Amino acid sequence: MGPALFFGELRSSPMTRIITALFLAVAACFSCSAQEVKDSTKLASHDNLHSTHYLLMPNGFGLKRGEAYYQNALVMLNQFGIGVTDKISVSMGTIPIYFFGADVIPFWVAPKISLPLGPKVSLGGGVMYMFTYYGGDGDDVIGGWDTGGLAFGSLTVGSRDRNTSIGFGYGITGDRLAQQPLLTISHMRRMGRRGYLLTENFIFLSSNNTFGIVSLGGRIIISRLGLDFGMAAPVGLNGFVAIPWLGFTVPLGKPH
Repeated sequence: MGPALFFGELRSSPMTRIITALFLAVAACFSCSAQEVKDSTKLASHDNLHSTHYLLMPNGFGLKRGEAYYQNALVMLNQFGIGVTDKISVSMGTIPIYFFGADVIPFWVAPKISLPLGPKVSLGGGVMYMFTYYGGDGDDVIGGWDTGGLAFGSLTVGSRDRNTSIGFGYGITGDRLAQQPLLTISHMRRMGRRGYLLTENFIFLSSNNTFGIVSLGGRIIISRLGLDFGMAAPVGLNGFVAIPWLGFTVPLGKPH
């Protein structure tokens, strides 16, 4: 009764139908023979053009100098990243809610450094600086800026095709760091030549309540474009809801 009701509710969402169809599509990509899976492991690690991030969060790997990408998620989230050197990259993005009548313009800049600690161990970290401009009404209310950010780090173990990352983030407000961190545990696994299995999980620590978000998704490689999809669900809160995820990443530029 429970599972039947659960899936009945999910089918009512058009977005969920799209996600379900994509899951079936990636299942077809994953249903290759054992020899094909074995052959896929012979591909060079740099053939994974989307190895520096999971569904959303970055890992310990970095872009090479000259590499770049454009990422869009859920239509609204837009981000561009570029490798300045082989160890330093910068990403920037915005959520253009002002197109829908909002009087705020949020955008961010996130420099990141990536350091290989061994053949299959990488450490990455940086700071995401968030800027939000809010407009005035022209009379009594004057526009201005709000600033904040997130200091983040990630330890990644494995190859670019198969790895696990443990990360953290501390919110920044003014000149203060949050007292409790955000923790992340993520995994990426190549499944054949054109498919990846992804999971990205968050733990929000607080003195009053600790809760998390678990997710499971996939990535299909179409030419050079990476199509991401999945489902996320909060844990530790009252009730249950499944949140669909859909996005894509387009590699730009070439490494020097």
